[in-house]
Amino acid sequence: MKDLNIPFSFLQEHSVILSAEEIRFAIGYKLIDLRELADIVDTSLIKHPNDESLLELALNLLLDSFYIDTDIKPISLISSEADCELKSVSSKWRYILLLWLYENRENSSADYDRINKVYADFSYPVDMERFISYMPAHGNTEKLGYDNTLHNWKDYLDTYRHLIAS
Repeated sequence: MKDLNIPFSFLQEHSVILSAEEIRFAIGYKLIDLRELADIVDTSLIKHPNDESLLELALNLLLDSFYIDTDIKPISLISSEADCELKSVSSKWRYILLLWLYENRENSSADYDRINKVYADFSYPVDMERFISYMPAHGNTEKLGYDNTLHNWKDYLDTYRHLIAS
């Protein structure tokens, strides 16, 4: 998703508060503009003022000595607790990306391409199959083509809205 940056204004509009791990994930996958990082961290600190990881990010930003380890570790080295957190962080960012794409859709085949890219980049999650253009239709097939995709995409966003609830 290197060609897709989620602007701070979008996160703010949807009251998205990110944890330090969610910010690290976004930096590692280039999902946010680093010029907006201070605003993102500042907003997160308002909600979580005692989060040591967020405080460390803020301090590094203030000291202009910002470094973050974004190397992806092999799955075999990730503990089950860390793996669970990674899945949670990944699901939240997938939701944010799909919400941003939905609100900024072009009502054309370009939307299919973007959705399909998110689907592939996030290892083909089952909960997205209903609105993937090349997957078999599910449930109500009275709507076909783009209308069906749009309906199922919106249904996904409504179902998983809790992922960004503060």
